[in-house]
Amino acid sequence: MRREAVRGALFSLGARGASVLAQFGALLLLARMLTEDEFGLAWMVAVVTGVLGACADLGMDVVAVQRKDVDERRAAWLAEGAGWVLFGVVLFAAPLLADAFGDPPGLVVLLQMGAFAFVFAGLAAPARAQL
Repeated sequence: MRREAVRGALFSLGARGASVLAQFGALLLLARMLTEDEFGLAWMVAVVTGVLGACADLGMDVVAVQRKDVDERRAAWLAEGAGWVLFGVVLFAAPLLADAFGDPPGLVVLLQMGAFAFVFAGLAAPARAQL
């Protein structure tokens, strides 16, 4: 059991490290390819989707694993529903969020496009629960 726990921890650490390196590489690439204004818009969208993305699936992947009385199918439906609700919230709140950031041109459309990430986060919850 100890060996399995260590192997799982190392796998998780490696996956997280690869994710951080990929994000850093994408950041460097975007910084070189975009103008300052475009880069700022991308980061505004990243802030909104990052903060809201923390609760995109309502933690249903963890619930499905830890609780015996919660069906994985129900947890998947709840996670997907939460993703669609957050998608709708960002879709309709994008003009208000853009006003909060000073209403830069193009931000509303980028926020609305970024809202699709929440739908996919809900879809990914069952796969994370299986892992």
